[in-house]
Amino acid sequence: MKYAFDGSGFNVGGNVTAAFRSACARCGREFIEPFETEFDERFEKEAGGEDDAYPFAGDEIDLNDLVRDAILLNMPNYSLCKEDCRGLCPVCGRDLNTGQCSCAREADEDETVNPFLRLRNLLEDDKEV
Repeated sequence: MKYAFDGSGFNVGGNVTAAFRSACARCGREFIEPFETEFDERFEKEAGGEDDAYPFAGDEIDLNDLVRDAILLNMPNYSLCKEDCRGLCPVCGRDLNTGQCSCAREADEDETVNPFLRLRNLLEDDKEV
């Protein structure tokens, strides 16, 4: 971590390294995900309003809010257990990373695969919806 006082406040920079328990967005498997991010923020005694600086009072600077914000603002939108995760079968729900399922997957849309098929059929009819 680095810090510098410029007469009116502190510039604080560094990095956060952590590991999180995540669930894969494709297959739902839990895994430990490494995480690392950098931060470079400002602390001022009179911070507030439209200023982007963190406030501080007294002789100490509390870094809890800065570290929390650095983590939350830089976490990935979704996590994958591995880059080539195959996910779950949309018909039977089997984890396709552990092997192929035995269900008969039809090439064209099926109601079990596409829950909106009935809505499309309503729009194709000449009836008023």
